[in-house]
Amino acid sequence: MIYRFLVAEVSGIIALLLLSISSITNNVVHFSLPSKTARKKTITYYIFEYRMAIYISILCFLIGTLLIFNSIWHRITTGLTNEHWSRYITMVFFYIAGSIVFLTYIVNQVLQLVKDRLSYFDSLQNKNGKPF
Repeated sequence: MIYRFLVAEVSGIIALLLLSISSITNNVVHFSLPSKTARKKTITYYIFEYRMAIYISILCFLIGTLLIFNSIWHRITTGLTNEHWSRYITMVFFYIAGSIVFLTYIVNQVLQLVKDRLSYFDSLQNKNGKPF
């Protein structure tokens, strides 16, 4: 049974990492190859670039903590715990997922700052007619 949990956890983490990487690469391409068309806002935009990413991260950490809260409480009050191992494996998944979503949001925000700075330098160059 533990092998099934671990395979499911690793598969979920790999899937989330692939979505995260697709969001970052989408931003890099969009920023480096500007076009006249507006960028479509896909599900990865709302998960990794929009402020909702912070709420998703908090929710993941909250769910992970709630899964083992009983175990933590019993360990503090009695010094013992007998929580099933599956709760800990699921908690690890939620903690890693929350971290991936939050860190991808941060990277996308930094990319936005870089894009804004490049646009600013480009506007200075266009005003003066010479490279900055």
